[in-house]
Amino acid sequence: MHSRSSPLVTTGQMLPVEPFAARQARELVSVLIRDHGVVAEVQPFSSAGEVLISVWVGLVVRTDGHRFRWIVPGVVRGRGRPLWTWAVEPERAAARLAVLYGELRTRPVVNTVLRGPLSADDLLAYAAWGRHASPR
Repeated sequence: MHSRSSPLVTTGQMLPVEPFAARQARELVSVLIRDHGVVAEVQPFSSAGEVLISVWVGLVVRTDGHRFRWIVPGVVRGRGRPLWTWAVEPERAAARLAVLYGELRTRPVVNTVLRGPLSADDLLAYAAWGRHASPR
């Protein structure tokens, strides 16, 4: 018989488990501020368990808990497609994002937004047409 002092055990309730993507996002944000002095913010995203990390205007990182990926703002590669990049470890992603953050801060925000493409473009494509702008 279970003790009455432990209601979670006696009622069969389970503690809520934080999704892995949210934990990875919080880890990236921690590394960004601790190691690089970059303040970022975690945002929920209702697409397949992904979480967004807002780093700077036009610089939004997505994670599914297994990798971090983002579009490099203002960079277009062959056939007009955005330049996607990614990292698996929060430390490596943070180091690369901190360099990009430093570069973006030197540009007028309007240039970053108007030169596109941005992660927001991909998010809108997914919301409107159910497909990502990312290469497969």
